[in-house]
Parts: sequence; structure tokens; C-alpha cells
Amino acid sequence: MNKKDKNVVIKETNRISERERDDDEEEKKIDAFFKLIKNYQEARKRRREELNENSGDVRKKSNGGERSGAVVPAFQPEDFSQCRTDLKPLMTVSDTKVKEEEEEEEEAEKEVKEEKALDLNLAL
Repeated sequence: MNKKDKNVVIKETNRISERERDDDEEEKKIDAFFKLIKNYQEARKRRREELNENSGDVRKKSNGGERSGAVVPAFQPEDFSQCRTDLKPLMTVSDTKVKEEEEEEEEAEKEVKEEKALDLNLAL
């Protein structure tokens, strides 16, 4: 072989080895990806099992007569014994509605006055 042929052969072997390295790296990445997916699925499965076990414990407790974590408020007349009944409310719902209507009417009147005050007719 002459020198050019040797260089061509060396270049081709280098290209082939680079492709093989690239392929190996790609395969490693793919393997790592599938391992991550598998680990995620296993972790999700374990978590579901834990939640199912915990919910089973809660059901057993609530069925067994024990108190669950939910609190149901219950008021007694004694809770309101210190309330003063002689005070009037500061504002009632009807008062606020009337005030809002009055404000809306005032705004509408202002708009009508402004429209009458301006002559928007264009005349040449």
C-alpha cells in the first residue's frame, strides 16, 4: 500500500471508531433513560400502596368509633352569652344597595349633563 491508501484506511477506521463511540454513548443514554422511567414507576407504585394502607387505617379508625382528623363545629348557647344584643349593625345589605344605586344614578346624570354641554356636531 502506498501512503495515501494508508491515510484513507486510517481515516476510515477513525470514523468507524467514532461512530461506534457515538453509538455506545447513545445506548448508555437510552439505558439511563429507561432506568429512570422504571425507578419512577416503582416509586409511584410504592407510594400508591402506602396511600392505600394509610386510607385503610383511617377507615378502620372512623368505623371503629375513633375520631378522625376532621373537626365538626358545634355551637352551644353559652358560646353567645357575652354577645350584646342592644347594638345596631353599622350597615345593612339594603343600605349598601341603595347607596350603590344612588351613586350609579348620579354618574348617569353627570354623563347626560356632559353630553348636553358639548356640541359634537361637525359643521363646515
